[in-house]
Amino acid sequence: MFKRAWSIIVFCFRVATMIAAAGFWILHALRYGQTFLSAWWRVRNMHAGSTVRCSACHQNVETVGRWTCSLCRATYDGSVWRCGRPSCRAVTPYISCNCGHFIDNPFLTEVH
Repeated sequence: MFKRAWSIIVFCFRVATMIAAAGFWILHALRYGQTFLSAWWRVRNMHAGSTVRCSACHQNVETVGRWTCSLCRATYDGSVWRCGRPSCRAVTPYISCNCGHFIDNPFLTEVH
């Protein structure tokens, strides 16, 4: 009788442990899934437009056009945020507005 009761207690403990572990991993997946989706949504919206807004003068600054990479000196058409030359692919940390204010690369800012 005692052996059977003990095996039931052990079985219930194992089931409870598995449920708690499953809940932990589900919450973990939801948290990182939400972080990934918010980052993806922000990048998607950034690609939808070809300008960023300056926080100082509220002027739109072009981010798509013809650029010269300061690292490899290649001239390319495309986004200012990454060099278009496949062997370089340098990342621009910021661009400057006409007012002199610097605009950070939105792809490099952390998601919280």
